[in-house]
Formats: sequence, structure tokens, C-alpha cells
Amino acid sequence: MTQNDETWLNLECRFLDYNGFKFGEAGIFLRAFPLCHHPSHEQVRKDLVERGQKFRNLAGSHVRHCEGSAFFMNKGKAFKVNINSRVGVDAAFFHEMQPNYSRPSLRDIGVKDKDGISVIDIGAMLMEDREREKEKMRGDGVDAQKLSEADLLVSCPILCCFSFKDKMFLECAVSALRDVDWSPESFDCLKIPSETKTILLSLAKTRLGMIPTVPFDDVIDGKGQGFNILLNGPPGVGKTFTVEATSEYFKLPLYSISVGELVVNHGDSNALEQ
Repeated sequence: MTQNDETWLNLECRFLDYNGFKFGEAGIFLRAFPLCHHPSHEQVRKDLVERGQKFRNLAGSHVRHCEGSAFFMNKGKAFKVNINSRVGVDAAFFHEMQPNYSRPSLRDIGVKDKDGISVIDIGAMLMEDREREKEKMRGDGVDAQKLSEADLLVSCPILCCFSFKDKMFLECAVSALRDVDWSPESFDCLKIPSETKTILLSLAKTRLGMIPTVPFDDVIDGKGQGFNILLNGPPGVGKTFTVEATSEYFKLPLYSISVGELVVNHGDSNALEQ
């Protein structure tokens, strides 16, 4: 393209993304240069492919620990958040709970060469409905196991997550996610009667489907199959630790809610009952 007697190139770049249902290409405009011109292009390529493999393996629902910087979008602007928390990685749930959250739409993966460069129809890019087409999700996506090295090379560097500590939906860097260091042995340190431990574990295993049981009929749709346990006692006897140790034992994340979050009007004693 020529403007003011100067010739320049406008690059429309694409990267592999996952929206909770399928893999595909998402578009973005970036200032870029060929990877081969990077002074450490071989190491960069290796790191990018490894990150792409990690991105692919985190498709679906997972629990990871994120330490570093994350962000969320609000009115087209990115807001940075420092995070050190266990997170749920689940793009489908992210979009279900945040239906108005703006992220690039996906296209089917096109033909690429060995460097991950797509063959682009320049004529199609100039069509009047180009912007409208960018918002459509076309095709059925790509099988995760059929992704090539070129696809992994240009995979998305972030994942849609939910922070259990910060209680926020965030986009976290793939490189900042690691396996959770669970502490199942903490349940053995719990100073409560062994009979109570057995009952607690049995109830939890039944609710989690780890023990075969008679299916419970949900007589009123959406009103049944709940499970609540009330731990009563003075401060310092281990109520909170009991819950935390049980969570660690089953290697499941804990979502805690304080009384202040439950009671909107602190002067209304009936708010908790509601």
C-alpha cells in the first residue's frame, strides 16, 4: 500500500485460540517481523511450540496455580491484576458467565507453510463485509490432536480463567500457570475424632460420585441434589481448617465466601437465612 509516496505493509496476524468448544484462528493486528530475523530464533521457536503444547493440553476444565500478572477487559481497555492464586481454567464456563466479554472470534485454520504463515486471499480482505465476517465463528474447529507444530507456534499466549482467591474472571498467561501443589496429608493433621473424619469423607465421596449410591430424584428441577454441612464451635477449634483440609484431601479447589459477602445489608439478620 502506498501513502504519501511511502510504501508500507499492513499485516493481519492470526493465532490459535480456544473458546471452550473448538480450536480456531483469531485475528489481531500487531507490529511484527519474521521470526528468522530474531537473534535467538531457534530457542524462541522451541519455547513457543512448548507453550502451544501447554495451551492445547489445557483445553477443557482444569485447576492450576497462577502466579504473576493477569488482566481483564472492560470497555475495550485491559486492566492488569497481580495474582497468586489457584485458578479454574475453563473457557466455556468463562464465556457462559461473561456473555458480553469481548475476545477475538475464531476462524477455521487455513493452509500454512512450515513457518506457520497462512495463505491469505488479499481480495477477500478488501471485501466490504470483511469486518462482519470477522465476527462469525465458521466451521467446526480443529481436533486438538491434529494441531501441527506450525499451529502450536502461533497459539494464544493467554487462557480464560477464574481466580478462586480474587473471585474474578481473568485472562492469565499460559506461562504463568503451573500444577497445583496439593497437601492431602493435611487431613491427617486434623484434630477431630476419627469417627467424624470417616463420616465427613464418606459424605463428601458420595456427593462427588466416588461411592456408588442410589440416584437421587430431583423432584423440583434445580431444587435438589444440594449438600450442606454446618460446622459449629468457638473460634480456634478448627472449623476453617477442616474445610481446607478436606479440599486438599480431594485435590479440589475451595471457593470461600465470607459473611460480609453473603449479607448485603449488614443490619438485616434475616439476610443469611434468605
